[in-house]
Amino acid sequence: MMCAAGRVNTNISAIVPVAMDDVMDLDALVDAITSYPGVTRKHPIGEVVAYLPVVVPGSAEPDGPQGRVLADFGEDSAVVALDDDPDGEVLLVATDGIMATLLEANPYWAGYVSVLVNAMDIASTGGVPFCMVDVISLRTGELGTRLMEGIRDGVNKFRVPMLGGHTHPDSDCSAIDVAVVGRARRSEVIYSHTARVGDSIVVGIDTVGEFHPDFRYSFDTSTRQTPEEVARRMFAARRLSQRGLLTGGKDISNPGTLGTLGMLLETSGKGAMVDPTKVPQPSGVDPVHWLLCYQGCGFVLACPPEHENAVLEGLVSSGLSSAAIGTVTEGSCLKLGVADEERTLFDFSRKPLTGCGPPER
Repeated sequence: MMCAAGRVNTNISAIVPVAMDDVMDLDALVDAITSYPGVTRKHPIGEVVAYLPVVVPGSAEPDGPQGRVLADFGEDSAVVALDDDPDGEVLLVATDGIMATLLEANPYWAGYVSVLVNAMDIASTGGVPFCMVDVISLRTGELGTRLMEGIRDGVNKFRVPMLGGHTHPDSDCSAIDVAVVGRARRSEVIYSHTARVGDSIVVGIDTVGEFHPDFRYSFDTSTRQTPEEVARRMFAARRLSQRGLLTGGKDISNPGTLGTLGMLLETSGKGAMVDPTKVPQPSGVDPVHWLLCYQGCGFVLACPPEHENAVLEGLVSSGLSSAAIGTVTEGSCLKLGVADEERTLFDFSRKPLTGCGPPER
């Protein structure tokens, strides 16, 4: 089932499913995704995490430094309980850095998206972002001016204040890294490790926008929207979680739609069968390109089958195009199926995507 949002961009005539079986075979799609830098750059995460102590929720002293951690690696945001109330408030913490090549090519856009990606990480965990800090390294003053203009406009657009940070002037290289803090009700958190066998996999994507002229894999949906329009879309998954409709989810990020789904499944210790032709996309866009790109505002969600229609309708009412694209399965493989063709995209038991498997319990 697929639902399309009513408003369309003047450059986009309609929302259509990806006609993958007409334009490309599944072998080519698998090769494109598994070799895409947005996916391959996730591989070292597990090596980094291996150096850090495992936090097992409930195993430490409740008032100790680790005793209130509910979730960490593999999640869009770490989740920390503030008290013992099962419906109390939790703290959400996330951070993102922007690639140096993007920053050097367009410092304004780097500043803007440094706010966007952090706000989305909190929203996709079911929370509301309420403040950020940054670390900025500047090679030139002119670059810093454009970077800060982008951050300023991002702060105004997403309504998350930047409270401070640290600046390295006259640096040998330029960088922007942002950390964000948010909050949510404990019962409304959207985790990445909780997808269940038999769940429907639903995507919700803002297909109204345009590709950035400098970055062909960056789909801009927010710069022409009002802050109210941005919030309506950004908090779509949060509203669904408040209604108890979801079992898990993530926002679609640099690995693209199916790469992000792979991260969700790996962290949940599950597999899936999905039909990539069901992913909603703007008309006139190459389907493989669309599946790889960063879509600005999009979610991959898991929900019980009986909630599928309500989730689809909720996404559309939030301004997103939505579709049910598959089912969570046992095992460690994300498989793609179109008509009578089937291919394995990821087998996490043979080659981890991030190395962040299900948390120890």
